[in-house]
Amino acid sequence: NDELRVQHQVLIEEQDRGLEALSGALSRQREIGLAIGDEVEYHNEIIDDLGNRVDRTNEKLIKTTRSVRKVQMKASDTGMCCVVVLLLIAIIVVSVVPK
Repeated sequence: NDELRVQHQVLIEEQDRGLEALSGALSRQREIGLAIGDEVEYHNEIIDDLGNRVDRTNEKLIKTTRSVRKVQMKASDTGMCCVVVLLLIAIIVVSVVPK
């Protein structure tokens, strides 16, 4: 009977040591999980900031593209006007110059 109690006590002590080791491992895993969560949150903030910057850059690019198109249209119109004026001058010169 005493031998049975001793064996039972030894078994309980072994289980306690195993549970303490398991508790320590779980605590470390919890800490690792919290650190991973913090890292993920930090990276999500970086990604959100990058997305916002990309959106702002895209808006600027769209505005700049519109401005360039307007300048191209004006340059094209101005070029045509110059050609018309030069042709008129050429017609006048040709008609005024004696033959």
